[in-house]
Amino acid sequence: MVVGNYDDGSQRDLTGAETGTTYDSDDPAIATVDENGQVSAVGNGTTTIAVTNGTETATVVVLVQMPTDLSVVQDPVTESVDPGAELAYRLIITNLGAETAREVQVEDRLAQGSSYVSASGSGWSCIEAGGVVSCYRPELGGGASAPIDILTQAPTQAGPTSNTAAVRSGVEDGNTGDNVAVQSFQVGETDNADVDGNGAADALSDGLLIIRRLFGFSGAALTDGAVGSGCTRCDPTAIAAHIDQIQEGLDVDGNGLTDALTDGLLIIRYLFGFSGTALTDGAVGAGCTRCTAEEISAYCATLVP
Repeated sequence: MVVGNYDDGSQRDLTGAETGTTYDSDDPAIATVDENGQVSAVGNGTTTIAVTNGTETATVVVLVQMPTDLSVVQDPVTESVDPGAELAYRLIITNLGAETAREVQVEDRLAQGSSYVSASGSGWSCIEAGGVVSCYRPELGGGASAPIDILTQAPTQAGPTSNTAAVRSGVEDGNTGDNVAVQSFQVGETDNADVDGNGAADALSDGLLIIRRLFGFSGAALTDGAVGSGCTRCDPTAIAAHIDQIQEGLDVDGNGLTDALTDGLLIIRYLFGFSGTALTDGAVGAGCTRCTAEEISAYCATLVP
C-alpha cells in the first residue's frame, strides 16, 4: 500500500492508478509492477521499484529468490548452414533457482528435414524418436548448469527452418518464460530477390538480373547495366550461381517451374510496385498454387530483404 502523509496530519491511500501514482521497475527481467502497484516476480535477483505521485518519489528494493527456475539456451546461435552439412549445437540447461529441480526433462524438436546423429551430456540419458530428442536427468541443483551436445545433419533443401528446445521438471517452476528456446536459421542461400547483394531489391537491377537469367543469359549479357551500386555479388559468374541456387524459391506462382515469362515477370512487376490485376495479368503459370494477386503479392513480399 502507498500512503500519503499531508501537512494537516491526514493520510490518504495513494495506491491505485486513479490517484495519480505511477510505478516503475528498474529491472523488469527480475520483477514487473502494474499500474496499481502489483509486483510480479519474473527472475532471480534484486531490482528497485520507484513509486511516484506528483513531485514525490519513494523507492523500495525487491529481492526475488525463486525455488526452482529452469532455463534453456542454445549455443552457438546458428544463422545459416549449408544444405546437408553437419550441424552441431549445445543446449545449456540451467537451474537459476535456489532449490534442486527434480525429474528434469528436455525435448528438442529438430529442424524439419534434418537427420539425427547423436545427443549426449554428463548426467543425461537421451533418446531420439520421430525427430524429437528427449533427455532426462534425476535432478539439477540450484545454480547448476548441465549442457547437452546435439549433432545433426542439416536439411538438404534450402530455405528457412528452426528447432525448438523446451525444459520442464517435476517441481513447480517459478518462471516459465525461459523454458523454451527457438532457434531459426537459414539452410543454403537466402531465397530473396536481392541478387546483387547490396541490401535492396530493385526492379531495374535485381529484377532484370533474375528475368535475364531465367531466359538463360550469362556473362556480360546477364549483368550489363543491371548490377546495383554497392553490390557484394558483382561479376556474372557469382550472380548466375546465386540465381541458380535460389531458383526454386523464385517459383512465385508455385507450379513447380521457375519461368522467365511468368515468375520472372511477376517478380519484376512486383518490384516496380504493381498490384492487383496489373501484377498478375498474363503472368501466372498453368498449374499455379499461388494464383491470385493477393497470394502472389504476399509471396513476393517474402523475397524482399
